[in-house]
Amino acid sequence: MRPSRAKPPRKAVVLAAGFATRLRPLSYSTPKPLLPVWNKPVLGHTLERLESWGVREVLINLHYRADDVMAYLRNNRWKLRITLSFEPEILGTAGALRAAEWFLDDDAFWMINADILFELNASPLIRSHAEYAPIATLWMHDALGPRTVDMGSDGTILSFASRRPRAEGTYTFCGLHLLEPRILDFINETGADSIISAYERAQAKNRLVRGVSIQKSYWRDIGSIPAYLEAHRSTLTAFRQHTPGGAYVSSAILCTRRRLSRDGVTIRGATCVHPDVTIRSGARLKDAVISAGNRIGPNADLHDCVVDPSSPTVNRSATGFLSGLEIYPSDHPVRACADQLGFDRERAGVECLGTRGSERTIYRLSQSTDSIIVVRFDPARIENTLFTRAAAFLNKSGLRVPRILHDAPERGYYACEDLGRRDLNDSRLSDRNRKLLYTEVLTALERIHHPQALAAAMKTLPLAPPFSPDLYAWEHELFIREFLVPFLKADASTVRRIRRVLEAGSRRLADEPAVLLHRDLQSSNIMIHRTQAYLIDFQGMRGGPASYDLASLIYDPYAVLSLPQRVRILEASAAAGSANLSYAAIQRLCQACGAYGRLSQYPGGDRYLQYLEPARRNLRIAIADQAGFDSLQQISRHSWNIPRG
Repeated sequence: MRPSRAKPPRKAVVLAAGFATRLRPLSYSTPKPLLPVWNKPVLGHTLERLESWGVREVLINLHYRADDVMAYLRNNRWKLRITLSFEPEILGTAGALRAAEWFLDDDAFWMINADILFELNASPLIRSHAEYAPIATLWMHDALGPRTVDMGSDGTILSFASRRPRAEGTYTFCGLHLLEPRILDFINETGADSIISAYERAQAKNRLVRGVSIQKSYWRDIGSIPAYLEAHRSTLTAFRQHTPGGAYVSSAILCTRRRLSRDGVTIRGATCVHPDVTIRSGARLKDAVISAGNRIGPNADLHDCVVDPSSPTVNRSATGFLSGLEIYPSDHPVRACADQLGFDRERAGVECLGTRGSERTIYRLSQSTDSIIVVRFDPARIENTLFTRAAAFLNKSGLRVPRILHDAPERGYYACEDLGRRDLNDSRLSDRNRKLLYTEVLTALERIHHPQALAAAMKTLPLAPPFSPDLYAWEHELFIREFLVPFLKADASTVRRIRRVLEAGSRRLADEPAVLLHRDLQSSNIMIHRTQAYLIDFQGMRGGPASYDLASLIYDPYAVLSLPQRVRILEASAAAGSANLSYAAIQRLCQACGAYGRLSQYPGGDRYLQYLEPARRNLRIAIADQAGFDSLQQISRHSWNIPRG
């Protein structure tokens, strides 16, 4: 087969067969290719973009909810000649090409994932492909995403699994390929197969696979609900700034927003409302996607929210993904809890609050004024199985924690009391009430840290492994690997100096007597319910230094307390005299920065970057009076210019 000339490919393959598991529960009701982005399915945007590039024939592979995709394509007129390839069993990104061999000819063709948004000039890819005659030319991004691809200075892809992800010179593959049909020679003849594996086989036979990074371009993966919302924010920004990505937004959408504003609806941020929606005056919407057929009441206050057409009328504060109960599979925990606790399947609504650390997904199941929290978790993460038993222990000890309403550890879920939406970082709290709540938390800490509490817990609970030199070292490496090097570009000498000072601080902590720790005692894990403070997220309880919990509270990685607030807390704390408090704060804040850095690399994880500034400011405060921390003081002194998607 001959290499392609420098001409636009006339054929494309769109990969649309996946289950979209990362998009659940949104994908329970809407297949990934039909997710509306500014009221048009992403598949429609993709087909229009391919057509503008000169593509005339498209093959789309289908599996999950194929009937829905076929109905969309039938009900819309396309200039493209569209062919559908149904896969009774998922074949993978390379297997899909093997099944489409009949569709291909001797010329190069595009292949693209159905879950990305993109706007770019394709000419650099086409020219590079013609000049170097590789078996594949891939679109790369040098700033966004996980950046796990190593690429040489000449564009040759060296590895798809970099040993130094997010380091200088690494790239993210954006899901757009320009391929030669001879790639078929490297695809397995049967079963599912990955296109990346096919590329690696081709490279082993000295076939060239190249990457091209295009500066003036737009790319987003919408493979998760937070990423889906972020895509609306970034495309609206691009529209207003006349930069790539703005083509996804139409002026008609902005007219709908202005009409709703005139009708008394507050519209802020990247809110997209379908014209076929009933919204009462007084509703407040920020960064929300409201689908056709929804009903929004006057008391609704929706932010960072996607509302499914199956949702009951929304007339309250909400975030995450809102839907009816019926879209969930019959064996899903929210369905099981609804039946167990007497919720009406037809009237109940579900608010998916998203995935948290330790592979936990949180749901709010509600009906009328009643609501509960359902937590689905991975039982393989041992700490997840400890929450309900720890709650029973803490409740028996007289501490305020959520009541457990249903527990199914063998099936990986539990239901507990809904403590509401306000936590200790609520900006609406008065100084007096905030002081009272912190006093309650400190009283709770005294009980948790009581010398006999650790022994009692060890007899009752299978606690998480205690703090140890190995655990401190793990937190140090998390900070260095996930934040210090990729975000602050620290060189090897700086890393060595910071590792030494962190090790010195952790030795001080290791000498402190061990007590029972909450482990994650920041403001976001202290809920305000009926004017009182309740503890949550204590599944990581373990033995360790009391100063670690106190530092988590005072040097909160999610918020910066004022000096008077810190002083009042310290005055009221029995542990405030600990000489190790600053060391514990440094340890905790470095761990938090590492966690934020890691979480920010997942689709939609950009939201964690907003917490780096309070962490930086608290880190600077914590080390201000400590000798020997010059290297950390230096990196915390100036603002961290963290890239935002």
